[in-house]
Amino acid sequence: MSVDLDKLERLAKAATPAPWDAVVSTGCVRYLGPPIDGTEHGDYVANCRGGPREIADSEYIAAANPSAILELIVRVQNYKLDLCQMTGNYEWMTAQRDAALARVRELAPTAVHSSREEE
Repeated sequence: MSVDLDKLERLAKAATPAPWDAVVSTGCVRYLGPPIDGTEHGDYVANCRGGPREIADSEYIAAANPSAILELIVRVQNYKLDLCQMTGNYEWMTAQRDAALARVRELAPTAVHSSREEE
């Protein structure tokens, strides 16, 4: 199985932000933060009504909220960076840097110049 971290990041950033909570009595997952983009405190983000399996699903969904997913992605990227540094594989690090610079340029085209442009 391959995990698409870019897709997970995009989906997590588009979802209702944490905190989420599983309501064990109903099997629903609700948003517990302040009102944001039409989502009110206590609004349901998932409905897993049913038996014990559905309640376990709702608890899992609540735990795998967008903030948790984004934190996991950061950890994976940091582990990749550490591994690349330990093994001397700088291709991935260079690709990550170039992608980050391209994204920053996209958001603020005149604000950033890469070190290559300055050389």
